[in-house]
Amino acid sequence: MPTDVLGRIRELLRSAGIAFREIQHAPTRTSEESARARGEELKVGGKALVLKVDGTFRPFVLSAARQLDSGAIVTLHPSARLSEIFAA
Repeated sequence: MPTDVLGRIRELLRSAGIAFREIQHAPTRTSEESARARGEELKVGGKALVLKVDGTFRPFVLSAARQLDSGAIVTLHPSARLSEIFAA
């Protein structure tokens, strides 16, 4: 099994019989730029955010066409403070 993260993801997808494709493009700063570089609609992509919630860094993945709903995070993690979330 590969030791690099990308290699492990590829192997996991292949072993599960999941079809996928990889697209190489120049670095981009926004989801919109990434969609244009891929030649796809914005809703096809995803964005991964790492936020500090309750003193712990947590990953959040959402559609590239959506914006972060900080209120939903506070609902899921009532002790979280918005200043903590956006300081991550």
